[in-house]
Amino acid sequence: MVTSEQFTRLALSFDDTEESAHFKKTSFRVNKKIFATLDEKQKKAVIKLSDVHQSVFGSLDPAVIYPVKGSWGKQGWSEINLTKVKKSVLTDALKLSYENVAPKKSQLKICDKGHEFYKSSSCPVCPICEKNKKPLKGFLSQLSAPARRALENAGIKTPAQLRKKTEKELLALHGMGPGSIPKIRAILASQTEKNNTIKHVPKQNDLKKGVNEVSDFIQKLDPRYKEIMTVLRRIILGADTHIQEQIKWNVPSFFYTGEMKPFNPKEYKRDLIVTNIRQKDHLLLILPSGAKLNGCSPILEGDYNDGRRMIKIYDLQDLKIKTKEIQKVIKKWLSLIDK
Repeated sequence: MVTSEQFTRLALSFDDTEESAHFKKTSFRVNKKIFATLDEKQKKAVIKLSDVHQSVFGSLDPAVIYPVKGSWGKQGWSEINLTKVKKSVLTDALKLSYENVAPKKSQLKICDKGHEFYKSSSCPVCPICEKNKKPLKGFLSQLSAPARRALENAGIKTPAQLRKKTEKELLALHGMGPGSIPKIRAILASQTEKNNTIKHVPKQNDLKKGVNEVSDFIQKLDPRYKEIMTVLRRIILGADTHIQEQIKWNVPSFFYTGEMKPFNPKEYKRDLIVTNIRQKDHLLLILPSGAKLNGCSPILEGDYNDGRRMIKIYDLQDLKIKTKEIQKVIKKWLSLIDK
């Protein structure tokens, strides 16, 4: 809990801060701009935070610091319940609000190696030296210099070590600010996704099973589509030895079996062509990632947001006319695989 008197003393402790009336509240301003208001009767205060800081403080305890209702809240204005907030948390939040509004005053500094740089804070760290120290790869390369130093000083050098720490423990590290938490969340989420990616090619037993299933499927088709699918199957499988077939989504589909870099299964990067035999007057070839082939061939149709493109086959004669273009599309698709 923080009293109104304590809040006022804290707000006035910042450089060039002025106290003045603001409707039925007390406002605290720097350079004539409000960075905080105090409602003594309601025992609440309002401060200005960035979107990131507003999210971080809100995630710690949404009953203590939370966005103001309406459009003001979307602009970063956040309400603080003074009866519940800890003084240390209020101090950090109020300082951020002040810094968001106060004009920046930069000073020329020179590091031990002779680098000249400007900083508005008293931090002696040279940004040029820090840039030279920044790792070129790994999760630490994605963080700011202060956050990176905080983790390194705590002996955290791998995502596995990072995952063992709570956000509260990370924020307690010297140099780790609330602004780094969303980035750390994203890093841990990407690591989880990476662990769930496809890394291996399909097994041989599954490939044989797919061939048998497609053969059985074609045998049961209407004679007109049966003939088209038989020829089409030969065209697609003959384009490359790494292309195989299977029944997927209850229809024959063709996919790449060679080595590929890990990817999210939901991206369907192995799927080359999925057939659709439910159309009245044509057979439809669906390319789940056909958008990357735009401009490759005039037989590609559609402009779907999910990246699909289509090829329509009306009869066996139409298929023969489009054979070279289909082979061209497949060749281009194979050349774009991320191996």
